[in-house]
Amino acid sequence: MTPSHMEVTDSKQVELAAAHNTKIYVIEGVGENGEALKMYLKKPDYKTKKAALETLMADSKAVIVAGEMILLACFVDGDNLYNNEDTRLEAAMAAAELVKFNDTIALKKS
Repeated sequence: MTPSHMEVTDSKQVELAAAHNTKIYVIEGVGENGEALKMYLKKPDYKTKKAALETLMADSKAVIVAGEMILLACFVDGDNLYNNEDTRLEAAMAAAELVKFNDTIALKKS
């Protein structure tokens, strides 16, 4: 299961971004029968990112829990990888990557 939210955009991703007026991320995987799976997630809002980050800070091993929070809160279309026991863990690990700093704030020392 690999997150393809870096630079990859497909027509569905562009369509969903316009419909939801936000950035759309894609987690791609392969099902147990070899079928291609795609889960589309909207950009996590402040509340979702804060809750996931608080979970990670409380327990550094809580990456899966934080990722599951994002999968549940941000799912908009495609294959629901959360509901599939074969893909849930890897999808959660990929989704946890969405809890990151955007380099919009910088601490400068004099």
